[in-house]
Amino acid sequence: MVNSQGEELLRRVRDDVDAIAALVRRTNIPVEEVLDRVGLDALCDSLRLDPDDWSGEFFETIFIIRDGLYQLRNDLRDKHDGEGEHSAEQLLSAMDRLYADLERAMRTLNPEAITRAQAEIAALMRTPYIDVRLIQHNVSELKDDVNELLTRTHITYQKFEVHLMRVSDTEVLRTAKLVVQRLSATAFAIKLSLEQNVVYQGTFRFLQEGADTIVGELRKLAEHFKKAYRDEQEFTEDLSSLVDKGSKISRDIAKLLRQVFSDEPIEQKQLKLKTRNASTGEPMVCAARLGENKVILGGRNGWVYSLDVLTGTVSDRHKVAEKTVNCLARSSLAVVAGNEDGLETINPATLVSLERDAIYQENVAAVAVLPWGVVSGTKDGIARRWIMDGATLIRYGAENLKLGRSIQRMIVLGEEVVIAAGQNLMFLNERFVVDRKVPIDFPVIDMCLMDHTSLIVCGEGSLAQVKLTAGKYTKYIAASEAAKYTCVVGIDSKTFCAGNDDGRISVFDVESEAEIGAADVQFPLRGMIRINGKLVAYGGSWKGKSQKTIAVLDWEEIIHRSQEFDPKR
Repeated sequence: MVNSQGEELLRRVRDDVDAIAALVRRTNIPVEEVLDRVGLDALCDSLRLDPDDWSGEFFETIFIIRDGLYQLRNDLRDKHDGEGEHSAEQLLSAMDRLYADLERAMRTLNPEAITRAQAEIAALMRTPYIDVRLIQHNVSELKDDVNELLTRTHITYQKFEVHLMRVSDTEVLRTAKLVVQRLSATAFAIKLSLEQNVVYQGTFRFLQEGADTIVGELRKLAEHFKKAYRDEQEFTEDLSSLVDKGSKISRDIAKLLRQVFSDEPIEQKQLKLKTRNASTGEPMVCAARLGENKVILGGRNGWVYSLDVLTGTVSDRHKVAEKTVNCLARSSLAVVAGNEDGLETINPATLVSLERDAIYQENVAAVAVLPWGVVSGTKDGIARRWIMDGATLIRYGAENLKLGRSIQRMIVLGEEVVIAAGQNLMFLNERFVVDRKVPIDFPVIDMCLMDHTSLIVCGEGSLAQVKLTAGKYTKYIAASEAAKYTCVVGIDSKTFCAGNDDGRISVFDVESEAEIGAADVQFPLRGMIRINGKLVAYGGSWKGKSQKTIAVLDWEEIIHRSQEFDPKR
């Protein structure tokens, strides 16, 4: 709680900032020649806070940007000519007044919190450090990214007043505005730290963790605006852009810290993908493993193909239905397939249809085979349990659950089936009961298991890791908002591929969130499956004939050893 004296001083800080911004707009000084304009805008945005918005957990960052104000004053004092049309006396006076009021305001706030913040800053300066000249290239790239982020935060911040008149939930907008201000302050603090002679491990770790937290808050707000205010697309895109840029900077700082301050050189993995074979035919939308080196694929107009992964050729094909085959799953003696007319079984050796469900005739979008039965899911959100005897469905799906508006995907996890239904993951047990639910902030299009502890989910412009032991998704993985991700597949416990509808496959490292490889199969992707050391990608355009719809890719893992540094400890 801010006392009355502190509240008055904090208002003066805000008024000082407004005065500086007004002076910069109308001054005859060539501001860009004598001042870092990006830094000055960031400083003003960061300190233009209401008294109630000053909180103890943010004092460390305020101390760092206070030093930036001091540096801006000195730069202006050193560079201006002192007289004539370029006189900067008014601006210098305004910056001196801001510095003095900020100092007084900080002293009137919670003394214990201020003392802790000062002690924390001092402790950060005692951590290992490295001369900036040894990592000049890394620092230069980071500074460029930070300046770009600061420019974007300033533009977004200026738009809040316009959107305030068009958004009914003013409290949410006020929260978003505060988060953008804190992102600006943190980015400005990173910029100031990059401009010093040394990089302190503790300072950068502190700022990187702060940026991670703020970006997480901003991501949730962007998702809220996207759902609640569909007419404010431009503003939502501004927030999403800040999330992308903030995530990248946080990721790059974490990588730099590992590279510079690790006891051993970091091994960086690259996965080189190469298309070995491609096949033409009907567009394919689903696949399942048939044998050691064989895959069955299902697609448009009821066609199923058998693919030999070793040769990359289609060895057999049959038309098993009139409608598109949406999903496939292998049981011990049959392949279970779902299409727009219901469920059916297929002979895995001949690809001939064995049996069709003539009862429900519903649009089956997902299917999974478990020891306790077969589970199907429809595009209307209905899950059913079926019992199989060999290749025959002997108990039809009377047991059913309504799990949402639609079901998109299913995967088997031990004795459970994980069902992607709308923006939720449902974990269905052998009692045919949902024993837990994990909400996701976007509609899930596809998912894949990494190991028994985590899985990856994708949506339009979104990738996330779900930590199964914690029962929640723990982090988003930096992804392009413009990318329409359609499928994901795990390569190993730390690496996965994400495919999108323009044919690009991106390889991601989960720990660093870095893209470590890519390939272009030149057709829209609808799914991928890994068979031993091969990746089968499938899809194809719904228009035209004789286009590529299946590709078999090899991958090669390349390890790069990072440059060794000698930080001071």
